[in-house]
Amino acid sequence: MADLSTEDRQWKFISSMEGDIKVIFNRLDTIENNHLKHMQDDLAQQSQRLWMILMVVFAQLFALCGGMIVLWVTR
Repeated sequence: MADLSTEDRQWKFISSMEGDIKVIFNRLDTIENNHLKHMQDDLAQQSQRLWMILMVVFAQLFALCGGMIVLWVTR
């Protein structure tokens, strides 16, 4: 009879571990599908801002060089 109670305890322990594993998988799924998506969107937005800033800087640089060439040619 003592073996049955030990076996019952082991099955209960395994059952509770299965429940814990399901909770862990659920939380990992939430992190993967929700939080990481938001982080990926934020990084994409930062990348777009960086490219916009670089384009403005290069446009200003080209305008400055063009203005200097015009001044140099008109002398």
